[in-house]
Amino acid sequence: MDFTDQFARIDRAEYLGRQLSEDIQAWVAAGHVGAEASIASDRMSWELRLKVREQMPMGLWGLQFSEAIHHLRATLDNFATSIAIQSGISRPRTLREIYFPICQNEADWHSPATQGKISALPQSYRDAIESIQPFHRLKEDAGSVSQDLLVILSLLDNKDKHHLQVKPLMQWGSLGHEMTVEFQTEAGAAASVPPDNEVFAPLLQDGELLLRGNTKGAIAQIKGALQLQAQVQVALSDGRDFGLLDLLTAQCGYIRTVVSHIASMGGQPVGLTE
Repeated sequence: MDFTDQFARIDRAEYLGRQLSEDIQAWVAAGHVGAEASIASDRMSWELRLKVREQMPMGLWGLQFSEAIHHLRATLDNFATSIAIQSGISRPRTLREIYFPICQNEADWHSPATQGKISALPQSYRDAIESIQPFHRLKEDAGSVSQDLLVILSLLDNKDKHHLQVKPLMQWGSLGHEMTVEFQTEAGAAASVPPDNEVFAPLLQDGELLLRGNTKGAIAQIKGALQLQAQVQVALSDGRDFGLLDLLTAQCGYIRTVVSHIASMGGQPVGLTE
């Protein structure tokens, strides 16, 4: 069987992911986010606050992400339909009823509704589709079903119909700062060792507090540099957040693996026609 079209759809989703990554990197490189330091009026503490000169285009990036997710979910449904067509099924009504199921429990898989969606497929392909269902993670002690990328794909696809939430957050793993505090007296400097600094995890909004330093001596001045990186995240309906680009990359790779596995297990080498 030939599944060239399905792999082309995955290629398209990967292309959209690369475009989205380039757009986000270009926005960050443009210097829209920085930081501004200030000294308290009593000169016994200092703060570093976010300076956001232009808001991230969350709406646009959300649309780009959603398009890629739709390509991946549609790939699976189109894949199942393609199997049926190449198996000799041509009745339009039968083809319209075919749907690639994603089941979190075995009872759902064996339900008449689910089985009816794939009943037109050859048994070898039904077995192959069953073999990658998320509920198998429970049997194989292979992690939580909710962590399965097919489950997450289904949540994303359904969530998008009711407004996908994409949001910017600070990526603290890549925060780098070289702040130097100069004191009015040597005694004040000595008393302020080690530094008493607080780190905050703000939203990516102008004026949000990043760092606060408390001292035991009067501050003369502060200087230094701060390197910031923001991560764009997507929120699932169950409250979990994922890095937008990391999740899209993982989804593209996994859907490619799923299609390859089913095509191979179904009885024909991938990419070859009968």
